[in-house]
Amino acid sequence: GGGGGGGEAAVSAAPSSARGAAADAGAAAEQLVTLQFGEEVGPLGMDIIWEADWPVVGVVKSKGAAKKLAQKGDVIKEINGTCTNGKSRAELLPLMKVRPLRLGIARASDQAAAADATDVAAASEG
Repeated sequence: GGGGGGGEAAVSAAPSSARGAAADAGAAAEQLVTLQFGEEVGPLGMDIIWEADWPVVGVVKSKGAAKKLAQKGDVIKEINGTCTNGKSRAELLPLMKVRPLRLGIARASDQAAAADATDVAAASEG
């Protein structure tokens, strides 16, 4: 359990300085979500678009472990702690096959609402 928050470490809304490039670029409109897949998980069942600086989730198939967790348009920022920025498909694909697998993704906030309820339930083994 996280110890009680310490002082000024994380200020979520800084009044004057927050009106910078980040707000203009829409960075505030996405949230970071962690998707976890256990050792028993087989193919994720999602297509990944590898063209940009960051890999992006394309089609999420109806059969596969990613079905309830990943969403089309999710930006994969991290695979098991490895930053994906600027890395090639050849570098990242082997990491996607490792289990357990932890994906750090950025999701547009309008997508996030639908996933909030399922993230924890779907990821736990019960």
